[in-house]
Amino acid sequence: MQNLENPVIRGYRELLRVDRGTSEEDIKKAFRAMAMVYHPDKNPDPNAKAVFVRIREAYNVLSSEEHVKKLNETYFKKRQGKKCVEDLNLSFGSFFGHRSINVKKPRMSDPENLPWWEDRPTLDIDESGNTAYRYDTESDCSILDDPSLDLVEVIFAGKIQIEDEFTLYEASREQNFGDLPWFVLNNQGVVHFMNGKYREALFCYEALDKRIPENIVFLYRLGICHAIEAYNNKRAGIMSLRPLPDRRHLNTAIKCLATAIKIGEERIHLPQKCMTIRKTLAELLQTSGRKWRAYRAWSLVKNMAPDNREAQQRISETRPKIAGLLGGGED
Repeated sequence: MQNLENPVIRGYRELLRVDRGTSEEDIKKAFRAMAMVYHPDKNPDPNAKAVFVRIREAYNVLSSEEHVKKLNETYFKKRQGKKCVEDLNLSFGSFFGHRSINVKKPRMSDPENLPWWEDRPTLDIDESGNTAYRYDTESDCSILDDPSLDLVEVIFAGKIQIEDEFTLYEASREQNFGDLPWFVLNNQGVVHFMNGKYREALFCYEALDKRIPENIVFLYRLGICHAIEAYNNKRAGIMSLRPLPDRRHLNTAIKCLATAIKIGEERIHLPQKCMTIRKTLAELLQTSGRKWRAYRAWSLVKNMAPDNREAQQRISETRPKIAGLLGGGED
């Protein structure tokens, strides 16, 4: 449970470019450096004020261990944030790699004996009278294979344009990353998403993908934004009685997530499994009615993580009848 952290805290850390364990003095230095970039008196950009407000919030929280602890405890009790869109398991935490799922566990112990971070589950009774606890849990807490790699990806990974190389070199020497062009765009994207402005966040990550086209975190977030737009802008289907997700946004979201996974697999240094991205892609395929592709995606997740409950559950939901005839009855 050590990696679990309120996604709001994760967002604050990303805005200030600090990781867990950063001293209070270094947090203060990071805040001052970012404030110099985004203070409305110094930055004429119309988005600068909103970013500056969030940066100040970030400093006020991260500089107080009590605030951090309180926010984390609140998050652990509620466990699953409000969904960004109906019909899709995407919450604010999803933006930072958190993936919450609803699972059942046999009734083996009293819920009062559960660890403090586990929410009190509800008792579920099936038609046969069998009882099980149903509750929300988290299977992943990072976009890449470890939360610490997410911030590294934002700072260094991806194909940087030639004109950015000298800027990055100078910033690395001085440990001052706040005014790098892709940081500015990413900060705006994070703040827009935190404020529920998903379309504006999408524009930021479209620009980021053009500037740094092989950054896994930026690609994943672009896919998330397109998925939300697809379900927020449903259209009447020709052969369907119910509205369907916007096809253009949906296909772009699927392409972004698939590309991010491929980039992670092909990394020469520290190749990534990208389990959160794989599950998000599999669910997007499933909810959009592409069950055969979803079945294959969930099967791959299970092969990579045999004990994953979500994959086991989703495989049974998406398994086509023909799979049993072809010997796919057992996974």
